[in-house]
Amino acid sequence: MKWLSTASHAFAAWLEDPQRVVMFEIIGGFLRMLIALLMIDILAVMSGWLFEPEDPLSIAFRIQDQGIFIWKYLPVELVLPLVPIFNIHYARYLLPSFSAVVFVILAGTFFVRDIYNFSSFRPVLQYVLASLFGLNHPRIGIDGGKVQLDEEENALNIIGGPGYVLIQPGNAVMFRHPFHPSGASVTRSYFMAPFEKIGYATSLDDQHCSIDHADAVTRDGIRVLVRSIHFRFRIIPKTENGKAARRTIGNPYPYSEEAMFNMAHNLNVSEKGQTPWHAAVRQAVLSGITDFIASHSIDYLTAPRQREKDPRAEIRRSLFSSGITNRLRSSGAELLWVDIGHIDILEEQVDQSRIDLWSAELIGNANVIRAYGDATRQAYHELGRAESQAELIISITDALDVIEAGEDKAETLRKVLLARTAQVLDAMREQNKV
Repeated sequence: MKWLSTASHAFAAWLEDPQRVVMFEIIGGFLRMLIALLMIDILAVMSGWLFEPEDPLSIAFRIQDQGIFIWKYLPVELVLPLVPIFNIHYARYLLPSFSAVVFVILAGTFFVRDIYNFSSFRPVLQYVLASLFGLNHPRIGIDGGKVQLDEEENALNIIGGPGYVLIQPGNAVMFRHPFHPSGASVTRSYFMAPFEKIGYATSLDDQHCSIDHADAVTRDGIRVLVRSIHFRFRIIPKTENGKAARRTIGNPYPYSEEAMFNMAHNLNVSEKGQTPWHAAVRQAVLSGITDFIASHSIDYLTAPRQREKDPRAEIRRSLFSSGITNRLRSSGAELLWVDIGHIDILEEQVDQSRIDLWSAELIGNANVIRAYGDATRQAYHELGRAESQAELIISITDALDVIEAGEDKAETLRKVLLARTAQVLDAMREQNKV
């Protein structure tokens, strides 16, 4: 039975072709209208046959005998439905049947209006006539990634097809049947099959988003405020030969249908409804920024050392990491660029504590430099004193060498030592004054 399943799927895919859907809808509407008119005519003929004295067959033969158009060449069975048109007595029996059909259409219109809670009657009547007979199908436009409504209510936006969706250039729409997606379309007039609805509409242009401010907490528990976050993103383009397809004149928006599917069906749902695509991308980028801040200290984020990396550049790099990229890809989005404004510290005492810490560090460094200068100056003083003492000792030694041999050496030596000692004491006294 595998071939039967394959054949059924192939036949279903053949039926879901957009051109065939339009063809079947037009032909089906025409056939339904023809059947309704034929039933009204048959009821009128049967009513006349029951209540009028003249037999409808005799009237049909008379129509053939009159030779009007080509009726005389047709069998009498085909001329019989024309009796109410050519006979005034039979024509009046068209009114009850026609009134019954109108009543059924109006009753169905009121029923649909009540079920879907429409406030106006006209769009519902247009939808019912289009569904029954393929007449005057409703239309709706897609522009700027949103459904454009000429009126407050449109049956296509509330109930679904049949009807036409005009997709403006630069937009894409994911359609869905009640139980499964039906496909995506871009930049054309698309015919929605009965009960087919607009699943999701988006703009294929690069999207820009900004966040005025966002709260975060650093690794050391300090609350900060990230201001002026700007980023751009787009729907993931389709790939050709392993690379993203380039834009061309013939295909200015090479989007991926898989990304479109993820965009429409992988979004979270809250009590307020489905999360918009822009909000999902915004939340992914914001969580990436707050996670990075939570893993680093306040000093690294707001006052990095000269040898350390730029924290804002590190945040940008983290947003293009595999984790954030895969999260965005699951929503059908690709991040193009991001800019982080600046980071403010919400707690004022943190700034004061940082000033106190920096001042203590600067004062400590200044004291170290001052102590080093004093020690160096003292060392130079000691060195100068030692050099002067060495010079005095050398001068005494030189004086001993010049003592003449004929002189009284003991007396001369005593005088020289006293004189040099006095000089040394005077020099030491002068140095101590300094």
